[in-house]
Amino acid sequence: MIRAKELVKEALLRAANMLGVPSRYRPKPERAVRILTYHRFRVGARRDSSACLDVAKFCEQLDFLRRDYDVVPLEEAVRLARTEGASSRDLARPPVAITMDDGFEDNYLIAFPELRKRGLPATAFVVARFVQAGEPPWPSELAAIVDAVETLRLNDGRTISLTCADDRDAVTRSLFQFLKCRAPKERTAFLCDLRERNDAEHVLSALRPLTRVQLREMAAGGIEIGSHSMHHSVLTNVPADIALAEIVESREAVLELTGKVCRFLAYPDGKWNPDVAAMTKAAGYEAAVSQGWGLNVGASDPFALQRIDIPYYESMAVFAARVSGLLRPLAGSDAGLPAWKAGARESETREG
Repeated sequence: MIRAKELVKEALLRAANMLGVPSRYRPKPERAVRILTYHRFRVGARRDSSACLDVAKFCEQLDFLRRDYDVVPLEEAVRLARTEGASSRDLARPPVAITMDDGFEDNYLIAFPELRKRGLPATAFVVARFVQAGEPPWPSELAAIVDAVETLRLNDGRTISLTCADDRDAVTRSLFQFLKCRAPKERTAFLCDLRERNDAEHVLSALRPLTRVQLREMAAGGIEIGSHSMHHSVLTNVPADIALAEIVESREAVLELTGKVCRFLAYPDGKWNPDVAAMTKAAGYEAAVSQGWGLNVGASDPFALQRIDIPYYESMAVFAARVSGLLRPLAGSDAGLPAWKAGARESETREG
């Protein structure tokens, strides 16, 4: 059923793309700002559990954006999103900003050269402890452990047989719900134990962070470096003191890592509430992005900006429709699915 739905969607959107529908589709107001979310990249990536976007597909997407949109720095996107009506700068095409979450090394090795080659700006939101100490974003580490075994040995001694992708997703979601309410040290200890019980230490070798040198080169080469928190804690699910520390300490860490002031925050898992937004503003950030799907129109709250997550496997026809705003996910249908997992299964869980 899932595959059939994907084929129907692909056929419809391919036909729409051939007719030029996405390029003519312009939500009102026409200056709605799109902020795209990417995560990881790989040469020769395939549709599998790694959820990496193939570099050839990424290049095709960048060329499309450069041709049909005005690719702007996040700073400009924030300004445009806050402006009611037309921009003071007359954009010939709809504005779009490119963002990358987490801080994996492939952002430097693969994405950065392609962006620089085309003269396109972007923002990389990094998990500070990932860059500082090599501690992977815990949702990525959790998914890697579950994907690495056929039988998962849990910390309490139970075992779970993982016979299909649905089993893995169900277990990952369950453990995600458990861990998102834990303090960073408790999460780290739990995952360390889980790795050891499942002989899965090798998964860490595939979760390589940006280095300080790479980060500084990117910052000097047109990439804004923002915060994705200190330990990727879901800020709405941890005590206020931990949330505040995640927000404040990560901003200081990015300044120390890059030598440049950290102006923007990407809420981990896209989750925020008024208290979290107030903490973010008080900490000195200029704006923050969520993972709520949507286009940003005039007078948007700069601490509640929406983004469009880009799945790693879809065709250019689907990509064009997604960026235009023509392809909209069904509200609420991804309930309980973490943002980092929803992107990989979006067509299965979020669209009709």
